[in-house]
Amino acid sequence: MKANILYGICTIVLLFGMSNVLALDNVSNSMTVRVNVIESSIGISVPDLIEFGDVASGYITERQDLDINNSGTVDINVVPELAADSADLFQHISFRSVLADPLYEIGNFSIEILKANSVGDIRTERIYMYLDLTNVLDVESGENIESDIVFWALPL
Repeated sequence: MKANILYGICTIVLLFGMSNVLALDNVSNSMTVRVNVIESSIGISVPDLIEFGDVASGYITERQDLDINNSGTVDINVVPELAADSADLFQHISFRSVLADPLYEIGNFSIEILKANSVGDIRTERIYMYLDLTNVLDVESGENIESDIVFWALPL
């Protein structure tokens, strides 16, 4: 008898609970999503001027820190190249990306720079630049000898 009463009570509770569930209306809501998709771009920046100071045949200049900024939206490979009208002296510009690495003369150096984590940000890589005249015997002397270096950015 007690089992029948308990079974009856459970059945009533279950039916009452189901009637409450069945009485609920379905509810929904919506949301609009929007985005501005921009074209992929390549963008870099380097300092306007690096000054090596005084140097003579048989010597290497002090290290010059050079920050290259990737301001584009793609990973890039940056390759420095001397301008066509450069003095022979500048063929001995050398780079390294880690201080413990060997020096690589211009034309044999490149560095990969990944894109920034967010659009509109920049990612910076520091490289080290030298004018290495340790194996050069005859350098024409002069003050403020200049040349341009073009930094090519190629997508990876």
